[in-house]
Amino acid sequence: MKNKFERKILNKISPFTETSQVKGKEIRVFVGRENEKNTLMTAIQTVAISKHGSAIKITGPGGSGKSTLFGYIAQLIDNGNIFKQSRGLLDESNLELLAAFIDAPKDQDTSFRYFWTSIVDSFSDSIHGLTAEFFEYFATKLILTCLKRLISISDRDTIISIMQGPYPRFKEDIKDHNWEDLVRIDRLIESGSIYYNFDQNHAKQIIERNIRRLQRIVITLPDGTKRRFSYEKEYFDKLFDLFDDDAEKTINALLCLKGSKVKFLPTDKSIMKLLNWVCNTWEWIHKKSICIVVGVDNLGYLTANANTDNNTYNKFVQTLLQMRNDLNNFLFVIIGTNSDWDEVENFVKTKQDYKRQLSGFFSRKIDLNRLTKEEAVEALRGIMQNFWTQQKLSPTNIYYPFSAGFFSYLYDYEVRDYRSMLNVLNGIWNWFKEKKKVKTFDKPFDYIRFIRKKWAIREGKQYILQLRDLIPFEKKVLKDKWNKIDAVFKSNEKSNMVEVAMTAFIEVLRDNEVPRRIALVQQHATLQYFTKGKKQTRFPDVYVAVQNPGPLDENRAFEIQVKIHEPNQYVRLKEIEGSLGSLTHKKIDALVFLITGPGLEPRALTEIERLQVSERVFCVSPLNSDQLDALLLMVYYRELIESDPPPLLVKEIFSTIFGIDWEDLINRIGNMTAMSPLKEPIVEKEPVKQGSSAITDYLHVNKTPEVTQKTLNKEQPNQEEISVGHKPAQTTAMCKPENDTPASERPESISTSEESDVNEGLHVPEEIVELKNRYECILNEVSFILNLALDRKGRWGGQVTKDYVKKRVPPELKEEQCRLVFDQLRKDAKKFPVILAEYEGTSLKFNDTSKKFRKYLQNPNE
Repeated sequence: MKNKFERKILNKISPFTETSQVKGKEIRVFVGRENEKNTLMTAIQTVAISKHGSAIKITGPGGSGKSTLFGYIAQLIDNGNIFKQSRGLLDESNLELLAAFIDAPKDQDTSFRYFWTSIVDSFSDSIHGLTAEFFEYFATKLILTCLKRLISISDRDTIISIMQGPYPRFKEDIKDHNWEDLVRIDRLIESGSIYYNFDQNHAKQIIERNIRRLQRIVITLPDGTKRRFSYEKEYFDKLFDLFDDDAEKTINALLCLKGSKVKFLPTDKSIMKLLNWVCNTWEWIHKKSICIVVGVDNLGYLTANANTDNNTYNKFVQTLLQMRNDLNNFLFVIIGTNSDWDEVENFVKTKQDYKRQLSGFFSRKIDLNRLTKEEAVEALRGIMQNFWTQQKLSPTNIYYPFSAGFFSYLYDYEVRDYRSMLNVLNGIWNWFKEKKKVKTFDKPFDYIRFIRKKWAIREGKQYILQLRDLIPFEKKVLKDKWNKIDAVFKSNEKSNMVEVAMTAFIEVLRDNEVPRRIALVQQHATLQYFTKGKKQTRFPDVYVAVQNPGPLDENRAFEIQVKIHEPNQYVRLKEIEGSLGSLTHKKIDALVFLITGPGLEPRALTEIERLQVSERVFCVSPLNSDQLDALLLMVYYRELIESDPPPLLVKEIFSTIFGIDWEDLINRIGNMTAMSPLKEPIVEKEPVKQGSSAITDYLHVNKTPEVTQKTLNKEQPNQEEISVGHKPAQTTAMCKPENDTPASERPESISTSEESDVNEGLHVPEEIVELKNRYECILNEVSFILNLALDRKGRWGGQVTKDYVKKRVPPELKEEQCRLVFDQLRKDAKKFPVILAEYEGTSLKFNDTSKKFRKYLQNPNE
């Protein structure tokens, strides 16, 4: 059953729908950009003081918040909060601000007429929260101000009668209240009309009769500037026409004032004259300086026009220069991407005159970088907080169903593009609705898997996770997961994980590579050889047989020796003696190391030189940081992507891990000469199956009559045709040795009876091999605990507790080490399919497998 939070998410519109700033849309969350906001406020102050028009460039990459920055400033102006936010820079008692947010002309003339019409329309959307045309508002304010200033010097009774229309108690209340307390602009708004019950004709008569009186009223602004009432009959007539009962007359007047009727305002000069008159009259009305802040967004619209019209830039620059010369109270903020501005500036550079004149107009430039990760996460936190506040719910995690960590990851994944982040989050929200379930994004590994696989599939993208695609956040998550492995013997645990992943990756090449080079790969295969009359058994970490096309189709084999050590732990000579023995006894042709930590100890390097096998030993240096990243991607790839990597990716990752091109490594090993005369491979009694613990010696296998290299090339699909996550039909593997080698060609150094012993020794059960390799470094302690339990008689036979073990630790072992091994066996009982003991209550209960393992430990060569 879904909880209340899930139900809200599934039933509500995504809070991330606005992927870019919508003009006039409330910005609920805005974080950072303090320097940029201060730059804009300082520019406003400069224009207000100097009474000289100016401009600012805002430039930056797409999605960096350019439009949102100006949209937020415009919002602060509209709601009056900019004065508080300016921290004293802007004084509300001295300054009146208006804001407009428009687009650059798109497929339109770039004359000032376009800008003026767009500015007026923008005012109408935002002016003091009213839903009225700007000129309707302006006309009402002007008429009320004229009547207010005339009431004390002329026609008092007539003016009171006019005001009693919209406010019936005006005559009585004016005795005890100020005009501003009674006559508010919103009192004139009713039933969708701003002129409800207003006797405009009578008001016009009074004002026109008292024009001279009004012109004598001089207003001194806070900065000392004098403002007189300027009566422009043609403007006044159109303003009063806005009050007319004739709708056609009203609409015509509005179009004239907005510049849509060329006959009324024929030129840009005439439009700018009207605009300056509006500004001066506004200051006379409000007794304050005015600054009109105009944002011009999407400069790219202009550059799009320029592709087909060579005069576009020229007209645009001429309009900017007109505004610079003829407008006094304006701050223009022109917004475009870096490339948009480069286009404009490249044009200006070709016109030295334009360049000189514009340099004085553009007073400032804001280079906007993308939001920092902290700012982006804080903004998204605000979005989720607003969402839950609106739903009147308070989840414990305010980011629910997301998390701060997921937002941080998404920031890196989308290359610091906030807009792209919103797109993804909006899509995920819709995915919740499609699936009718809500997924939480609080575990790093889980949400990386979601984005890298499920989201990639949804977006129609390839979900191969290539090494070069790993972002810093993902690398850190992989390292954290790796470093948090909780095991008593971490090095063994990690080494085993690497071996398993390495084997699986090489199997991808074995099954899919064309032409095929890998004949066989196996973890912990069994190799045996005689030295000093004794049979030695070796379990290489990863055994690889390389198919070597040639006249004899001879195979070569190599071992990958994995040593995952701590930073201060050298690989000792003792740890690699077995691998060197396999090499010198011709059981492998080459040895490849995969080492972390400081590397091989000096004695080990000296021994390799002494044995004269340096040319057959590869990668003796420990992994660097980039190689470790590749290693961890290999280890966790299937867990992340939940499918096999394609062969090309396997090779890319291997090339990075080993510091040598993988194909070059395989070719060098495949082309190696044999270290001794050809030996007949040791043949098992039954064919080897994939996953078996015992293998034959595939060093020198003759061509198999059933399958030739030509057949393989014919049957295998082309490399490029292998799609991600799908394997082609497998062909017969060339790893079955011939059984008819003449006795005369067998090596003289091993007798027939000895060879029979070797063959039998190869059949070590897989579970025993797995246990042997898992506990290789702690066999003494494991053997002690195992013997202690199995030698115990009576009802407690086969069982031991930690306390029982502790009291019986022999002198040659350490009590603390035995305690740790006991804990490890307890954990393994829950973790692995092949186990020595089950754990019940406080006791380890050893099973039948443990008896077989003890027998093997007592005589491994039987």
